[in-house]
Formats: sequence, C-alpha cells, structure tokens
Amino acid sequence: MDLGYETYLVRDTSGAGSPDSLIAFVANSQGLVLITHDRHFRRLSRLLTGEQRRAFEAGAGIVVLQVRENRSVERLRAEWRHILYHFADAQEAELRFHFVLTDSGFQVVTNAPTR
Repeated sequence: MDLGYETYLVRDTSGAGSPDSLIAFVANSQGLVLITHDRHFRRLSRLLTGEQRRAFEAGAGIVVLQVRENRSVERLRAEWRHILYHFADAQEAELRFHFVLTDSGFQVVTNAPTR
C-alpha cells in the first residue's frame, strides 16, 4: 500500500516470530506507528512495569486491525485520512495514538498522556 509513508514488516526488522515486547520496543524507539491484527498488543502495556510501561505508553502509537486480513488494505485506504487526522490530533494533545479499525468503521481510543 503506497500512501506516501515508509512501511516496514516485522519479519524484516525484528525477525519472524519476535515477541510482542520486542516489536513494541522497536516501534517505540523508532517513533513508528504499529499496524497489527494482533489484538493482544492492546493489552501489552498491562504486562509491562515501570520504565518499560512509560516508554510503551509514550510511543508513537498503534492501529489495531479488527478486519479480515483480505480486507486490510481496502479498509486502511478507506480510512487513511481519518487515521492521519486522529494521529495528528493525538500528537498535538500529547496522547499516545490508538486507533481500532473494523469492517464497518473505527474507534479512537484515548490513552495516557505522553508526558
């Protein structure tokens, strides 16, 4: 999907089968927004403690895809302007970006401030 942004596959940056904590660390340390079908990422911050949790919550953000994989690109394209708008809004408000994309719409989840 080419919408003017660089994309990286986990298998190319961290290796296939990498644990969620490593993927989150790489994404956060590089300021990347993670786009995933893995719903468990929504709960990852609860498994972390102290500095790890603060770093995760201060990361750039996540888009959780709750759509069939064969519709992922179609849904991302359809909602891309909303994703960009809410990402910019979260950055301005110093909130971690958390966006859930479904077959029929989306939900913006408010998270802890990044400071």
